[in-house]
Amino acid sequence: MRIGIFVFIVLFFTANSFSQSIIKGKVTTHKNEPLEGASVYLNNTTIGTTTNEKGEFQLKTHKGNYELIVSFIGFKTVQLNINTNTKTKPLLCKLKPDTNILNEVVIQKTKYDDDWKYNLSRFKKAFLGKTELASQCLILNPKVLHFNFDKKTNKLSAYASKPLQIKHKGLGYLIYYDLVEFSLINNRILFSGYTKYQNLNITIKNKWKANRLKAYNGSRMHFYRSIIKDELDIAGFKINQLQKVLNPERPHDSIINEAKLKLASKPNFNSFKKLPTFHSNKLNLFNKKIRSSLVRRMLTKETHFTKKFKIKFSKEEINKIINGPFHVRKDSKGLYYATPKTKLYDKETDSLSFIARKEHLKRHINKPVKKNLILDDFIIKKGTSFYLSFPYLLEINYLNEPEEDNYRFGKAKLDYQQSFISLINTKETPISRKGVLIEPFTVLHEGYWGYEAFANMLPLDYRPLNK
Repeated sequence: MRIGIFVFIVLFFTANSFSQSIIKGKVTTHKNEPLEGASVYLNNTTIGTTTNEKGEFQLKTHKGNYELIVSFIGFKTVQLNINTNTKTKPLLCKLKPDTNILNEVVIQKTKYDDDWKYNLSRFKKAFLGKTELASQCLILNPKVLHFNFDKKTNKLSAYASKPLQIKHKGLGYLIYYDLVEFSLINNRILFSGYTKYQNLNITIKNKWKANRLKAYNGSRMHFYRSIIKDELDIAGFKINQLQKVLNPERPHDSIINEAKLKLASKPNFNSFKKLPTFHSNKLNLFNKKIRSSLVRRMLTKETHFTKKFKIKFSKEEINKIINGPFHVRKDSKGLYYATPKTKLYDKETDSLSFIARKEHLKRHINKPVKKNLILDDFIIKKGTSFYLSFPYLLEINYLNEPEEDNYRFGKAKLDYQQSFISLINTKETPISRKGVLIEPFTVLHEGYWGYEAFANMLPLDYRPLNK
């Protein structure tokens, strides 16, 4: 099963109405010199432009609260919180030179060798994801990426000297992503940045429309918007509450480690006692009486074999070997060989192996608490604002679409999409009316939503077409 844990930051502010508004402004250097070609956009939307020769820009948008991003190569990116519900004067954005665009040590160490290619592959799988849509994404300028891997913490960090340019052939977007932070530790992914979307063509292809709708259905954005509209059932979401508890089938780590140490002290030893081949150049081992006498004598006293493998045989076991079948042969030099076919079950070793094999079991399992939650079970309303608030864990099942084949394999594959969310270091967290979390670090997404990464994200101004 390809299940990951995913935390994604969208830096934005919420629009409160759908009335049109115009944002005007000018971008200059700290010396008041106009900057032509500066990128100006509303974060994580398709609304953006570039400044003219006078450094001026103009954006049309709906009224509300936004985060305006202004960026230009060689200068520090500026974020401005703006409220277009009230009339404001034209904005003046003064950009300061960025004397430390990227960690210079990392840049100087960067070599586009096999290690860099390997780290790039890991970055793309973590950042873009492993979904069907991820396979249709192409990073046009991968060499702006620089990586640092810490062997002690197993942490992969990524830095970008310029915004990433991503051609999304599945959704029909050219995406500019200004990477602020990226880290990958084992299966835990954390990245943040500023996103600008552009349609690849003026005319939106039907394939893109269909893919955008498929990406939206069952997504986090779809879920949070359905909460705001109180349409969870209509949208196809079923929510259960779970509690993460210790798995009673899995012994404690100390018990597993003790069993593994004891097994390691038994060289060449498995669930059956290792039996030697007995040989003699004088005794006829085809004769059962002679063979039995030799076997009893060899297994009763200390021999090279019993010392080496630290094996002791009980009287009952010796009698079982003697009375059991043997493979006896005589070679061309007259030597007799007798190999017992009896298998002696070693209870201690098998018991230790049984414990050690449980190491692969999950430490925790999800215990059902309550099924078929209603909105009031996990949402607090404060005026017109909505807050997620719940203990333990929410299991969110989207019933209208099956899992992708890439997600998990075998009989465990579900005909619906199952995700999990839990709150991190907070009792409640606000939801934007645009369908995203205002404080995304406060929620951990797992399961199917952990599988869907950047390639399945849509701009905040996306609206599904009515069927």
